[in-house]
Amino acid sequence: MSDSRNNTPLASVKSAGTMFVFALFALLLIAFINELTHLPIADNQHNKLIGKLESISDRNADIAWHNLDVYVLPIVLCDDKNRHLGWLDQISADGYAGSIDLLIGLNASHTITGLTVLRHQETPGIGDVIEAEKTTWLENFTGLDTVEAHSPPWNVTTHGGDFEAITGATITTKAVLASVQAALIEHPWHTTDTGETPCN
Repeated sequence: MSDSRNNTPLASVKSAGTMFVFALFALLLIAFINELTHLPIADNQHNKLIGKLESISDRNADIAWHNLDVYVLPIVLCDDKNRHLGWLDQISADGYAGSIDLLIGLNASHTITGLTVLRHQETPGIGDVIEAEKTTWLENFTGLDTVEAHSPPWNVTTHGGDFEAITGATITTKAVLASVQAALIEHPWHTTDTGETPCN
C-alpha cells in the first residue's frame, strides 16, 4: 500500500502548476482584450475631442481635423488663404469638487466664439449642468471679448454682477466666471511683435 503522505508534495506542485497556467492564460486573455479595445477607445476619445473643438471654432477654419494632434493646445485657426481666424485653447477653473477643464474658442478680435466642458468633477444633477448636453448656460459667454472682460462686474447677479448663477451651484458658476475672465485678460491673444498674424 502506498503512503499518501509521499504524494502530497507532488500533488501540491501539480496544483501550483495548474494555477500558474490558468493565471498566465487569464493575463494573456486580458492583454488580448485590452489590445482589441485600446485603439477603438482612443479613437472614440479623439473623435469626441475633435467634435468639441469644432463646435466652438470658426467654420471657415482650414484644418484637417482628423490628422491634427488635438491634444496639443492652443490651436491657431487659419483659413485656406492663410488669414488668421482665432484660437482654440484649454482653460481650467477650481470648481466645487475639483478642476473644471474647459475648451475656449476665440476669433481674431479676441471675442469668444464658444465654450465647452472638456472634463469636470462637479456634483451630478447640480454643477454638471455646465455641460452643453444639459443646458445652454455656457452660451452666455459667446460674443464677450477682452474689452468686456475688463469691465466690471464679472459676477453673479446675487452679488451685483450680470451673470445668472446655476441654481444650487454658485461655486461652480463663480469658478467658471473667474476662469473665463482671466483667459480673456491674461492669455496672450495677440499678433506677433512684427505685426504678423500667427498664420504668416
